[in-house]
Amino acid sequence: MPAPDSTIEEIRSSVLRYLRRYEEGHMTLSDLAADLAVLAPAYDHAMGGLDDSYQHLLAVAYKYQVESRTDGGLSQHEWEQALTEFRRAEAAW
Repeated sequence: MPAPDSTIEEIRSSVLRYLRRYEEGHMTLSDLAADLAVLAPAYDHAMGGLDDSYQHLLAVAYKYQVESRTDGGLSQHEWEQALTEFRRAEAAW
């Protein structure tokens, strides 16, 4: 079993890789949400409930993915806003 720090870094690396693929036009906004939503539970577990910009982005992706299947769920605008906030918080990547 990898150390939590290793898991956290692997997930963060995956998030950045998916964001780059999205920005290069290799995936849609919905595809990005689906891929990031899969990472959300593992990251949340590894962080032990601590909050950071990655956790917020993954949580919104998860919520968008789950609620996009139902009427009145999280809007695409809210998902795009979470992406914008993440980019501002993690501008160094």
